[in-house]
Amino acid sequence: LPNNEKNPIILAGHVEGNSWASWFYKNEVAEFTNFFAKLLASKTKPGYRQQVKQEAYCGYVHARANGLVSIVVTDLDYPQRVAFNALKHVTSDFDEIYQSNSSLIKNAKKDYELQSKYGAKFSDLIKKYKDPVKADKVLQIKKDLEETKTILNKALDSLLERGEKLENLVEKSEMLSDTSKEFYVKSQGSKC
Repeated sequence: LPNNEKNPIILAGHVEGNSWASWFYKNEVAEFTNFFAKLLASKTKPGYRQQVKQEAYCGYVHARANGLVSIVVTDLDYPQRVAFNALKHVTSDFDEIYQSNSSLIKNAKKDYELQSKYGAKFSDLIKKYKDPVKADKVLQIKKDLEETKTILNKALDSLLERGEKLENLVEKSEMLSDTSKEFYVKSQGSKC
């Protein structure tokens, strides 16, 4: 979005819901997302990044000094660091495509005017970031550590359980030994 305080224009974008409600209300979700994005673009000063929470949604904004604003709208559970990383990728990919032809950006008059050139790449990027654990190496490592910790805890519990069973066997064998000794002593006494 170019940061035009009066009427920001959405140059390209992708709206994707992840619940059954968003499928039934796809147009309404897109309309809300566009409104929220334009509002964030008009309220964010150039050169700033911010996170804005609104009910069940969170908007991550990066307003650049040149007036372009990148926005990602997620649910509240989406990790902040991953969202800002997605913004970084959106911005660099957009620059890669339009850096040599900034007149297209300046001459845009309606929403989604640059969708045909950037839309497919943007959709692929959003699909990549849909699952934050897959998109972010740190979260992947954290998930792997949690899984390893769970496996180790189960192994330790199993070892402790086996240890208790061994203790019971040792106890029983000691009892057997005492009983065996007693039987031996009695049997020795009867031979005399």
